[in-house]
Amino acid sequence: MDEAVLDLLERLVTVRRELGENVYQDAVERAVIGVGVAAHIEAERVALRHARLRPVGNVISLPARQPLRETAGQARAPGGDNDRL
Repeated sequence: MDEAVLDLLERLVTVRRELGENVYQDAVERAVIGVGVAAHIEAERVALRHARLRPVGNVISLPARQPLRETAGQARAPGGDNDRL
């Protein structure tokens, strides 16, 4: 096992011996949460780096809006719908 893991286990055993079972359980829970937070932060960092390298992603490019067309001097909405003017 890694030295850091052994050190953590030793600290948890000391907490259990010195401060009791309830404090030990809280310390274990917080250690697990800390591992999850560290993994989450690293995953977000990798995802952001990946997004910068490949910016296309799931974005759908839509055509630009076209200006109103004029027919016989009268402005018409695209598709010929004049009710919205």
